[in-house]
Amino acid sequence: MSAAKKRRRAAYREPGATAGRSVATPPPAPRPGLLTSMFSARAAGTSNMPRLRSCLMRGLAVTLGTPVLLVGALTLPVIAWIAALSFGYQGPATRLASLLAMPPVGTLFDLQFTAAVFGVANGPAALVGMLPFAIVRAVVTGVIFGLAVEVLDTRRASLSGARRGLLVSPMVLIVTVIQLGFFILAGYLGPLIPGLGLFVVLGTVTAAVYFLAYAPIAQLREGRGVLESLSLSSRAARIPGTSALAMALVFTVPAIAVEQTPLGGFGVNPSALTWVFVLLVNVLHVSVLATFAYRWMCIEDEVPDPRVRSRAGPR
Repeated sequence: MSAAKKRRRAAYREPGATAGRSVATPPPAPRPGLLTSMFSARAAGTSNMPRLRSCLMRGLAVTLGTPVLLVGALTLPVIAWIAALSFGYQGPATRLASLLAMPPVGTLFDLQFTAAVFGVANGPAALVGMLPFAIVRAVVTGVIFGLAVEVLDTRRASLSGARRGLLVSPMVLIVTVIQLGFFILAGYLGPLIPGLGLFVVLGTVTAAVYFLAYAPIAQLREGRGVLESLSLSSRAARIPGTSALAMALVFTVPAIAVEQTPLGGFGVNPSALTWVFVLLVNVLHVSVLATFAYRWMCIEDEVPDPRVRSRAGPR
């Protein structure tokens, strides 16, 4: 046998000799924990979410470029002020700056308005008193979401988008009720931390926005049930690189500052400067709603489906 044949013979393997050999596969990467997802740095290519500034500018452009949204943001506070006067509300008018705020900031406005009009600041009576305002807020917020999503999809707003938004208003109301639970928790935690009650409220509102802001939009876009929409919202917030916590803080910190600082004094005749402030802030609140709609649409394909569960078990 020649040397070449010996080399070929030594290198020869029977067919199928490695067929039964298991191929080592690397273990799956561990899923990020809650704190890791909230505070992880943005890495290139981790998400399709645009930069936070780009998202905010897109939401503002949708609001200013859609007549029905802009006119609504400018007229609803005036209508609400006239209705409030009929109930005996005497101001300050600057509290109407939170009229179109997304829950839970808008929920704070409802609670304060209930206390000012009906004289009930807490307890079950306050919750019952604010229920009509919460229902109206849910309807208005749902319609704004529906119109914003339609504009982002088709570049125009129509009654079809408003009807679709109206269908998710129960979801907005459910989110509001859940967020009331956050406020009750803050009410218990606040006295335990003297001097830091405002920070407890701020943390509570931020957490509510972080976990629940996308739920109505998820139901609007996906047509899911209540529990699945809530799960999709929390999963979307935890996607690394989406700046979800930063977005929640950018919304809640200025909104709480406006809500907790009633300017302009009391009276039934607000000044022109007061009205400029109220209307401008409400336009910004509508743009925040459009921003959250835009952010969801950017990452909706990346959100893990709550119905898909890992079936891998011990072997």
